[in-house]
Amino acid sequence: MDDGERRRWADIKAVFDQAAELAPEDRRRYLEQRCASDRGLIDEVSCLLDVSDRAGDFLERPASESLAGAPGQVLGNYRVVSEIGWGGSAVVYLAERADGLFQKRVAIKILRTGVFGDDPRRRFQRERQMLAELDHPNIVRLWDGGVTADGRPYLVEDYVDGPPVTEYARSQELSLTERVNLFLPVCDAVEFAHGKGIVHRDIKPENILTTAGGMPKLVDFGIARLCTNPIDAGRTAAPMWTPAYGAPEQARGDEVTPRSDIYSLAMVLSELLLGRPAVDVRGMDPVAAAQAVCHRQPELSRLPPGLAAAIGKALRKQPGDRHASVAELAGELRAWLEHGDSWRHRLARYRTPFAGVTLAAVAIAGLFWLSGRARPAPAVELLSLPVTADPDIEGVPSVSPDGRRVLYEVRTYGRRAVWMKDLDSGQARRLAPLAAPNSFPSWSPDGTSILFSRVDHDRLDLLVMRPGEGPRLVHRLHGTHFSSVNARWAVWAADGSILYVDRKGEQAPWAIFRLPPGGVPFQVTFPASNQFGDLQAAPSPDGRWTVFARYSSGTEVDLYLIPAEGGEPRRLTWDSTYVDGMAWTPDSREIIYGARRSGPVWTLWRLKIAGQERPERIAGAEPNASWPSVVSSPRGGLRIAYHHENDHVNIRRWDDPGRAGSSPVWVAPSTRFDSTPQYSPDGKRIAFASSRSGFREIWVCEEDGSGLRQLTHTNGPYTDAPRWSPDGRRIAFSSAEGDNRDVFIVDAASRVVRRLTNEPTNEGRPAFSADGRWLYYRSNRSGSEQIWKMPSEGGESRQVTRGGAWESIESPDGRYLYFAKPRPTLGIWRVAPDGGSEEQVAEGVREGLWGVTREGISYITVPSWELRRVRFGSTQPEILARIAVPVGGIYSGFSVRADGRSYLFPQTAELISDIMLLDGVPLR
Repeated sequence: MDDGERRRWADIKAVFDQAAELAPEDRRRYLEQRCASDRGLIDEVSCLLDVSDRAGDFLERPASESLAGAPGQVLGNYRVVSEIGWGGSAVVYLAERADGLFQKRVAIKILRTGVFGDDPRRRFQRERQMLAELDHPNIVRLWDGGVTADGRPYLVEDYVDGPPVTEYARSQELSLTERVNLFLPVCDAVEFAHGKGIVHRDIKPENILTTAGGMPKLVDFGIARLCTNPIDAGRTAAPMWTPAYGAPEQARGDEVTPRSDIYSLAMVLSELLLGRPAVDVRGMDPVAAAQAVCHRQPELSRLPPGLAAAIGKALRKQPGDRHASVAELAGELRAWLEHGDSWRHRLARYRTPFAGVTLAAVAIAGLFWLSGRARPAPAVELLSLPVTADPDIEGVPSVSPDGRRVLYEVRTYGRRAVWMKDLDSGQARRLAPLAAPNSFPSWSPDGTSILFSRVDHDRLDLLVMRPGEGPRLVHRLHGTHFSSVNARWAVWAADGSILYVDRKGEQAPWAIFRLPPGGVPFQVTFPASNQFGDLQAAPSPDGRWTVFARYSSGTEVDLYLIPAEGGEPRRLTWDSTYVDGMAWTPDSREIIYGARRSGPVWTLWRLKIAGQERPERIAGAEPNASWPSVVSSPRGGLRIAYHHENDHVNIRRWDDPGRAGSSPVWVAPSTRFDSTPQYSPDGKRIAFASSRSGFREIWVCEEDGSGLRQLTHTNGPYTDAPRWSPDGRRIAFSSAEGDNRDVFIVDAASRVVRRLTNEPTNEGRPAFSADGRWLYYRSNRSGSEQIWKMPSEGGESRQVTRGGAWESIESPDGRYLYFAKPRPTLGIWRVAPDGGSEEQVAEGVREGLWGVTREGISYITVPSWELRRVRFGSTQPEILARIAVPVGGIYSGFSVRADGRSYLFPQTAELISDIMLLDGVPLR
């Protein structure tokens, strides 16, 4: 600071000290009189007065904000253990599960009422929903929330028992490159939040905690805000800030954008690398700190030039001069890790404000030297665009190798066809009609031809065509159930071969086969006989590998990798969850796939085939994203087309089907996914699973949909399949915490939840015995899906079935246990409750769509959607009614009332299905 600056600052401080002693309503008059000839001085002092007022309120902690006698108090499902911290926006407590369901420690943040304005409950509900969207491995997870007895909102989050990222780096004595690598996942987390339109606004070391394993976790979104555009729009003024890490616009009280988070990230990174922030305001009062943040240049001379350039750009005083996105900042850090401080790299990246003349001269002098050489590609803006946005139901997309055309299928009944859209002109044209959905069109590696399938019940044709020409048959498969299986039937390989899905026999599992050009097909994958099979495959662009999806059952799926010509598969994922679609990045290093790994919706994930333990979520993709197609973008980075679907599934009740004038009615409809409904024994209540709270939970209502209430609050990725006890007092269900599912029981009145199984295997579909003493459930602990039983109060389990089973229902008289097998096997079998000989009693019945009464078995057929009943002692089913399904379908979960006169089933209420394009996804 020169003498002129010192004098100016002395004037500002003198005026400020006098004005700060006055009442707020007298300050403006004093400034107008004291500084009449210096409007700039009036503006600067006014800004500092505003900052001082806000900072003073921020640092207060009224006694009323404490939770008196907190240890031992219960909030929701958690009991407070101790206070672990507090700040301007919240008091934070360590807590643990209070219901004994399982052991879990969490952090409970009780937010200050003043932070939320005049309507804390409404504002909190909005913020809770915002945080529920932040499902990222480097963002602390939100588990629950509510309002205390005195009206203050609280959040329940993961408890991270680790130090701030800066302390962790010091304690572990990490090198410079190790510290940059430690910081990159934080950038990915913030970029993910920005992709959701969320600005954190308080990024600092204390809000980046590190686990014992060295994983950083971004915490404390208490003052985060939504903006409608991930980069600049929807700005909101910040009511509080942390001077040591806040951006100049926060110091000035200006509007805050994602670029403010970029500044804070750079401040944390500079401290991580230097041991102190680049603009060190620690120990200053708020006014002096604000002045320094707004005017002092960062000190980065001790850093390597490449890092100094990246951090210096992020710390520029004007938001528009900083990086356009966190991904751009992270890209420069990754480039430094890869290239170091070579002269060429510095020339491409070192663009600080004070380097203009020198660097321009160097650039001109080196122009010829640089010509023809590759330079690091600049980061591009991430764009999310609709390819289709019309009333039709569109299916799986395929992007041409040049990234300019997209194939997709239209699934609307009566308009089924393969379509192609030119992304440059926006023109779409119909290429070929379809007899049934699930054609899965895809481009040949050279972009000249199109492969697609035509599916019939007992035949599947693989066809090839060029745009503008008719299709020709290249292969025909014979079998059954092609139309009832959601398989990607065929894809091109790099050498022109075709990989397709088929099986050797009606009871054999599905497998991947290869059809060489002009050659004889041969089998590539060999799933075990007790597995559903391999239903999707994607060959790598370099021709070396094939990734495929193996279904151990109809719903439990993981990705495997094999050499292109076959061999021993290597398992890539361990989630055992739904997977819809996968594709390779052009460099054959990563797989991008759609999966329901966490929460009730599909999302896109990316996974390196080497050197990465867990998949990473792709920022920018819409919720319910699946079936990606990936190419290099002409703009830089990756271009990903994907299927985006919002399927609102609700419960329908049909009384006396077949009676003249009767029709199904909706029960407690929502705009989310409701499924697996079950009548209570007296037929007066309905239990079902629903994602209407943002998580999949168990809900209960009266038969007409009234009296709706939520029973469980697991806040986990999967809670499903409720079944009532015979006395109607308890409900068994399955739920997942982590990667495996277990069986639980909830008391319908008190809502107390009790865990019954705790195995490292998957358990599900529980059902009480007729007398309520036993609980049957499905488990794969013996190596295949079978029905097991255990005392309903808990105890030792034993296996009942031996030939495979998916779900079971004991007969009302307790003589038999009826069960269905996993797909593709259709039918109902029965066995004695303690096991023994297994006998088939009905044919053509799919799991999840049947129920038992004293008279017989009722079920829904697929895909004809007929409600049928086969009486005990008869082999001929009777058709009770045909269900109208204009869009979507009927989902797993079926219940028949004890008197056999009323039926429940989940059905699509509204289906919105489009093709989306995510352009500029950064390379790694």
